[in-house]
Amino acid sequence: MKPFALTGIFLLSILHLFGQGDLTVEISGVTILKGEILVSVYNKESSFMKTDQAYGKVKVPANQELVRVKLKSVPAGEYAIAVFQDLNGNELLDVSEMKVPKEPFGFSNNPKGNKGPATYVQARFRMDGELTLRIELVNNFVTPNKDKSEGTK
Repeated sequence: MKPFALTGIFLLSILHLFGQGDLTVEISGVTILKGEILVSVYNKESSFMKTDQAYGKVKVPANQELVRVKLKSVPAGEYAIAVFQDLNGNELLDVSEMKVPKEPFGFSNNPKGNKGPATYVQARFRMDGELTLRIELVNNFVTPNKDKSEGTK
């Protein structure tokens, strides 16, 4: 084998070890097909849930019951994701006076928060190459517009 070929194989091995990969986030439970899904990716516990300090953010239309977001070339490391469906276009997760979210939301690993949002530790995951995460939206207040007579005779 030529030295150049060996160098190329070595570099590919190094990139794989310290590499990056595509992260696909599948968000299910979109029962109201309006607004946008905002996905925030965090790489530090200290910045978790501080949208302005997110490692990365993506906004996609909430026009399907299952929304897929593909993040390309994410470096290997530890991350946590928070998502919410922005129904009114204000780019904020609206909450009640009791701080209960009024818009659908979710986290990587689908943790169940105890009287509050999930923590970074509950939502964290390891990115070591290609990865698909599934996040189920939690909907505390909003219900889809359905015909009241549907299912009754």
